[in-house]
Amino acid sequence: MKSNGIKGVIQLILSVVLYFLIDNYLFWLLGKIGIHFTGDLYMIASFVKYLVICLFIYLIYRPQIHSSKNKFVKSLLVSGIFAVGTAVLLVFVNFLLHRLIGTFHVVGGYGFINYFDQAVSINTILSVIINVILIPFIVISIFPLGVSNVIKSPIGAALIAGLLYGLIYALNLHTSIENAFWLTVVPALIMALITYIHKTAQNIWMVYISYILYVGLGTFVLRYFV
Repeated sequence: MKSNGIKGVIQLILSVVLYFLIDNYLFWLLGKIGIHFTGDLYMIASFVKYLVICLFIYLIYRPQIHSSKNKFVKSLLVSGIFAVGTAVLLVFVNFLLHRLIGTFHVVGGYGFINYFDQAVSINTILSVIINVILIPFIVISIFPLGVSNVIKSPIGAALIAGLLYGLIYALNLHTSIENAFWLTVVPALIMALITYIHKTAQNIWMVYISYILYVGLGTFVLRYFV
């Protein structure tokens, strides 16, 4: 394996492990030493937690994130149009997949959070930032970018990214295997699709913007059209 391939594998393993351990065990570890968070403090602590994860992921993939941002800015109009189009496609695929799955298995919702019906508060604001900005940055950097560094085939990278993201997503649900499977199918397929798009566009910043718009647009559609 070439040195770049080895570096890509190390980056991917390190980023996945850091994301999973910090996301799932940081508060557990703090609880062991008597530090507990409730109410607004819990949301603030969650916000800080995801900021820390973002920092680690940024440091791991910093050169590629920077070069991709420069590429996005240089072709801002084209990149912007592509990002909006990709977001619309992802929302359409999400709703289509949920409808298809719903024909033979009961699924709850479409995976979007309806913030429009929530009162404005520090919890709501931080929740929006976490789910619309921070977590998309983390997952897009790790899976489409991280897996693409290791797997050169667009289809192969899409499949591996979808499976790996699906596994992490399912483990974070802390539910039964059957329930986790049905809740994970659509997010995993969406991640596979966006990884394939990244491999063809070669611009992770554009894909990140697309994913932010996807989450925001999905929330809007859920509120006003579903």
